[in-house]
Amino acid sequence: MKKIIFPTLLFLLLECLTVRAATPLGVPVEIEIRKTNGQTRADLKWPADGDRQYDVLTTTNLTNGAWRLATNFPIVPTNLIGAFQHASSNRTQFYRVAQRDTTGPAITSRYPATNGIGVGRFAILSLTLTDETGVNPSRFALSFNSAVLTNGSPGVSVTSNSFQYVPGTNAWGGYGATSAVSFVCADVLGNTTTSAWTFTLEVQPVVTNVLIHLP
Repeated sequence: MKKIIFPTLLFLLLECLTVRAATPLGVPVEIEIRKTNGQTRADLKWPADGDRQYDVLTTTNLTNGAWRLATNFPIVPTNLIGAFQHASSNRTQFYRVAQRDTTGPAITSRYPATNGIGVGRFAILSLTLTDETGVNPSRFALSFNSAVLTNGSPGVSVTSNSFQYVPGTNAWGGYGATSAVSFVCADVLGNTTTSAWTFTLEVQPVVTNVLIHLP
């Protein structure tokens, strides 16, 4: 058995097995190597935040970037220590420990704004989002006036980090009305965000032929 601590990117060569701890955030990872029944077992430990969950990713080749989860279940730390065991018969194995994304996408900009006033009755609605793992554009849903709009609905266009709705001739409401909308989105891990807000529409223009004469 051998033990080594990887502060960032170091190599360990043990009986033709190469183990690498790749921790881009600089989290030190302690690895113990054991030979068991023809396999090599790597015992990983790292200092952890008590309120976060962690993923252990592994690959046998760094050139193609094919990182995969060593387990689909998040690692929950105990007493501020994260721990995981992984057995492999591969000659080369790379590891990376990362904090798991447990929050939904954040809305970084929106129009109409929350509590906006004077919004056009046919104004285009747009939202920009961000997420550390990635936004899932197939999980967008906008609700207003008893309608639910998703990717593929008329007037809806999406990208990997944005949602836009062009109402066309479907007004948000009558002149001076307050419109209530709700938007739901999710990241690629299924973490969801729900945001509801209101805005006040433009008032009806008044046309008059009355002239005011000032002496």
